[in-house]
Amino acid sequence: MINQPTTSYFYEYNDLENKEDEKQGCESKPTFDININILLEIIKTKESIREESYGYSCDRLNRPPSPTELRRFLIYKKWRSEINNGSKFIINTLLNSFAKKLNEINCGSLEEKKEFLSIVSGKASIYYPFEVLNDLMIRFVNEKISKKVLRCVEQKLESLPLINISEYSTNIKEMITIKVKEALLKYDNKIELINNISNKINKLHKDQCIKKNLVPYFDTEKISFATFIDLYVDHISENYECILSKFINIFDNLGQDEECCMSFVFDRFFGEIILCIKAEQLHNIIFTVESNSMMAIRELNFAAADMLVIMEKHSDYSRNFVDKYKKELNVYKYKKDLEEKIAECLREKNYAIIIEDNTITNCKETSINKILYYSKKYLEEKLEEGIINMVT
Repeated sequence: MINQPTTSYFYEYNDLENKEDEKQGCESKPTFDININILLEIIKTKESIREESYGYSCDRLNRPPSPTELRRFLIYKKWRSEINNGSKFIINTLLNSFAKKLNEINCGSLEEKKEFLSIVSGKASIYYPFEVLNDLMIRFVNEKISKKVLRCVEQKLESLPLINISEYSTNIKEMITIKVKEALLKYDNKIELINNISNKINKLHKDQCIKKNLVPYFDTEKISFATFIDLYVDHISENYECILSKFINIFDNLGQDEECCMSFVFDRFFGEIILCIKAEQLHNIIFTVESNSMMAIRELNFAAADMLVIMEKHSDYSRNFVDKYKKELNVYKYKKDLEEKIAECLREKNYAIIIEDNTITNCKETSINKILYYSKKYLEEKLEEGIINMVT
């Protein structure tokens, strides 16, 4: 468990960072033991499962998303992605050091150790405590930094003529960077985050959440698996302070580059970088049109059982079936409705502001056309999924 933080507790984190090399859980020492190499390889093979377990599907350690990947997301915030990747790195670090302990324990066979680690290094170990702390931190950063900096930018924009906002680009970007760094460095914010994380860790420990989560995956009548579970729980418990320190380090680094700072105020909306307020309006438009179209799909008379039989017999019928019901649904009408609403929203001068070529500027027709294209593509894909799901 973690001791309840005090004001002096804040200053201990530099010491914690310096002492991490001394903590068994934070780093694993090199070994030439063939068994440890086998166990570490299992952790490596499960990395894609851990990466996709929460956050954006394009979140990957040490590899930023490509422009093509970003075009698939309604809303993408780089600062959230940084938190997601940081927390997943913590998981990797602790799993590697756990593999060393698992290898050294005189209990169970290598096959049992491989089976246990294969499950633990997949989704089984993700939620408690890592995803829980990840989500806690995202909520905290959203409230304490993103919303507050955005309000400052709104106030700034209200005092400026919005006809040619690019004239004020440098000034606005500097203001955003300063406000973000001030919020990250604010003493009260740091202490509150430390308290929030430590309180959550203590509660998870008290409720034995990690153990309760793992038990259903294994036959605990076997002494080896029961022992491995206890070993893993102890390993995480011994490293609570290290986990807390690492999460605070993630928080500290959120203002390290300009792109991350801008993401507190500007979202990527299907790849275009647009002011959060406008991105939220666009998201609501798409959600409304999508909901209305899904309701219409449910009202169609599918004769689902007959269609399933036909689709199973004829592999090429699935495409024809979808096309038939897209026509009956009048997908064009929903795409046209979406296009009109989005175009109207983006052509309003109020907050139709983007970042293009690293400059804050008014939303131009080229960006509007890209957003329209990917929004309609997104809607059509969702409608096709909806039609197929109705009969499968």
